[in-house]
Amino acid sequence: MWSSCQPTLSSSRTDKAQVARSEAAADSLQKLRPPSWPLTQGLRTVLAGWSVTRRVSPEELRRGAADPSGHASASEPLALLMVRILQKSLRDGEGGQSSDFVFDATRQYILNEYDHHYSRLITMYAHPLRPDPPLFSPRPCGLAMGCHTPLARREWDEIMARQAFDPYFSHWADIAARRVVAAHPDAKPIVVAAGITPSGVVHVGNFREVMTVDLVARALRDQGHSVRFIYSWDDFDVFRKVPADAPEPAMLEENLRRSVADVPDPYGLTDSYASHHIQEFESSLAPLGIAPEFIRQSKEYRAGRYADGIRKALEGTSSIQTVLNEFRTTPLPQGWLPLAGFCGACRRDEIDFVWDGEWGVELTCRDCQEKTGVDLRKGGDVKLPWRIDWPMRWSVEGVCFEPGGKDHSSAGGSYDTAKNIVGPIYGGSAPEYVAYDFVRLKGLGGKISSSVGGVTTVADCLRVYEPEMLRWIFASQRPNSEFQISFDLDVIKLYEDFDRAVATAHQPDDGSKKDKKRQIVRRTIELSSVLPGKIDPEDSPIRVPSFRPLSLILQIYDGDISRTLAHYESKGEVETDAERARFRLRAECVWNWIIDYAPEDFCYRIRETPSTENLDGEPREVLSRLVSILEASPDISEAELVPHLKTLCGGTSLKPQDFYPYAYDLLIARQKGPKLTTLLTTMGTERALPLLRAGLG
Repeated sequence: MWSSCQPTLSSSRTDKAQVARSEAAADSLQKLRPPSWPLTQGLRTVLAGWSVTRRVSPEELRRGAADPSGHASASEPLALLMVRILQKSLRDGEGGQSSDFVFDATRQYILNEYDHHYSRLITMYAHPLRPDPPLFSPRPCGLAMGCHTPLARREWDEIMARQAFDPYFSHWADIAARRVVAAHPDAKPIVVAAGITPSGVVHVGNFREVMTVDLVARALRDQGHSVRFIYSWDDFDVFRKVPADAPEPAMLEENLRRSVADVPDPYGLTDSYASHHIQEFESSLAPLGIAPEFIRQSKEYRAGRYADGIRKALEGTSSIQTVLNEFRTTPLPQGWLPLAGFCGACRRDEIDFVWDGEWGVELTCRDCQEKTGVDLRKGGDVKLPWRIDWPMRWSVEGVCFEPGGKDHSSAGGSYDTAKNIVGPIYGGSAPEYVAYDFVRLKGLGGKISSSVGGVTTVADCLRVYEPEMLRWIFASQRPNSEFQISFDLDVIKLYEDFDRAVATAHQPDDGSKKDKKRQIVRRTIELSSVLPGKIDPEDSPIRVPSFRPLSLILQIYDGDISRTLAHYESKGEVETDAERARFRLRAECVWNWIIDYAPEDFCYRIRETPSTENLDGEPREVLSRLVSILEASPDISEAELVPHLKTLCGGTSLKPQDFYPYAYDLLIARQKGPKLTTLLTTMGTERALPLLRAGLG
């Protein structure tokens, strides 16, 4: 099964063949058995909904003449729901106007949402074995719905013939890598790309793109290919909004509509606002083993590197205008040029352009009326708008793979228009593409946004999650699945799941049904490793204490990692230098979590001063016994103390659970705490006895 089941949708006016193929696929799915399979049901529902809305035109919906009930597949609830939503989208439109773009974008959004939910039922690990009948036909720009035709079978066989399939490469990134190689067999090196505008804090949601590319780059290298990984900083973009929590807001407000590369750093640490955010993000990638070739687009444009690309766009203005107008409610005006830029005097972006037909461009500022001339070959303050800039850079860099957020991936989105521009204007082709979904923060609704402020960065995550674990969190998710980053008690479970996955990855195969799971987990752990390498199941993983017990011991030692390490060394649980390094890394993450995020009832501290409350009656008697045991055996081990506590309340009406709250109150000023034997033996009798004796007066 392919690694994605999302249909590639084009305009209903331009791709009738695609409609026919998808309807044929829907018909073939109707014949699949058993129809109760979640995957079969999900694909049938999505295809049926898409198919029926393709038969309903925007004009019919505007007139109210659409009759979806007349189509057999419209009995699917999804299809009926889609038609109703599409009708509403056309009534509302953009600014109250009906729009074919709104119609197509709405359809794509609905399908994205339903595909996302059904994709959750499909394993993220997919083997490229030919379906029978083959329902999916590979396309250069992704996986589009196909049908069981001789053409689809030939396409499949041709790609498979070019690549010998190794079942070891079973992760979604491995499948994406094979698609890249199939689409770009002569690329040496294979160029993979990512990028973002540093218009605010680069947060962990933005990190999904660079992590997606890194995983595919790693998969390509593991399959023996040379890779160039580039990361573009689009710092020549316009600074449009001051983030809510940014310092010096008045200064930043004054610099709106300038290039983010020209806005001063409000923190006073670097040469610009863009440089500050670039520096912070780049430094956070190093611990994760991610080392792209960084490119600052402000420098590339101002050095004239893209002069030829700009001129080709100017020469193809009419073609570009046609592509963009197809998805616009209001057509671009006469005289429009595919240019953007900044005034040479006031540095703002409200500019009128005149092109001399060669290499010269005249800029007239609408704000200050300044006129400046630019020779494209020498660079300057002229650039291409994003939708043209993206395909231009694909051609210049020879990009073979680049993902994009789902906001770029809908019909009429920037990827859709870019792939229609790159061929006619630049003679290139669109790279292989993967759409990725949003990353959210648990407990916070909506998309993470730098402009809103208070975002979580990769550096924030690395304070709590070990680098390999943070990589694993992303590598364990399909790109088109939304997931959350947690900082509450879920952190403990995530660490337990990660440790279990590492242990599973190092289990040798034994010929049982569990071998498949081991191989899948092993490959994911390999891709999650900071240092590339193949796991030998015969080797044991580096030992590291579990998160939960480590968090308890650390608190007993008041966060002193060296003393906590000595405790584990004395028990023989940390012995080698590699284990010490892993211990310190995890202990730092655990302590950061305790300080910053752990719920109050999880945290405790050993009393600095003894309690002034005296016990009486049976609790006092039991406490006296405990004190006597510790005084008689000051070096008592936990194993030796356990049987004493079991008989501690003998001859009284108390049970151990009745007495423990008194002991915890004397030691940590709380009614509950870690296992009492662990607490007493870890803190030591020298520290425990003065606190316990205080209860005797």
